[in-house]
Amino acid sequence: MTLAVGLGVTMAAWSLAHWLLLRPGPGVQDPDRLALVFSASRGSSALAAAAGLQVTWVSYDQHRELAARTPALSGLAGYQEGEVNLGAAGAQPRRASVHYVMPAYFTVLGVGPMLGRPLLPEDDVLPAAIPVAVISDQLWTRLFSRDPGVVGRPVTVSGRAFTVVGVAPPAFRGTERLRPTDLWLPGRLEERARLGGYYQFVARLAAGASFAQAEAQLGAAFGAIGESSRPQVFRRLGVRPA
Repeated sequence: MTLAVGLGVTMAAWSLAHWLLLRPGPGVQDPDRLALVFSASRGSSALAAAAGLQVTWVSYDQHRELAARTPALSGLAGYQEGEVNLGAAGAQPRRASVHYVMPAYFTVLGVGPMLGRPLLPEDDVLPAAIPVAVISDQLWTRLFSRDPGVVGRPVTVSGRAFTVVGVAPPAFRGTERLRPTDLWLPGRLEERARLGGYYQFVARLAAGASFAQAEAQLGAAFGAIGESSRPQVFRRLGVRPA
């Protein structure tokens, strides 16, 4: 009985760890080339980083310089999590999980929309950022009963009008395993971003590059811009397989 209980607990723990940390994110292209970028003080554990316990203290504007200085990465994109009140004509208002994302988010992940288009760079240029949204397949079902004419329909996000421009494929639920995303909005529309808020980052390795090369280049680039950064962002950047 002791052996059986021990084996059962071990297998349950392994299954949970595999689901949280090891299994590739569903719906993304070439997941073995995806990386998580995190910041940490020296000596921080890789396990804590892999478990999502690190925060990437990189701002919206800083990421452009980092991407330009890191040829080992073919793409770098950030996102912020949040919750909003969501409404649509003929539907009951509800709470929804949202990611405020940089324009390259879907490209880095290799996710193409099932309907419509993804978010584009012109959707995220202030002061004329366009209030558009990409919604999940699950939200399309719940809010619009899988209406094929959903592209162009309005939704209300915390009292503000947005236009649906795309629907994500069914397998893709975002980059947070424990909290599926309902909709994706341009990052510049989030007040925290306009005030210099920080992002969590995902990246894709360039052809022939390694995670170690990407970490070395990203660390050097971060050190180069660190002197002009806020004190709390001047930390080591790490790169781990997603």
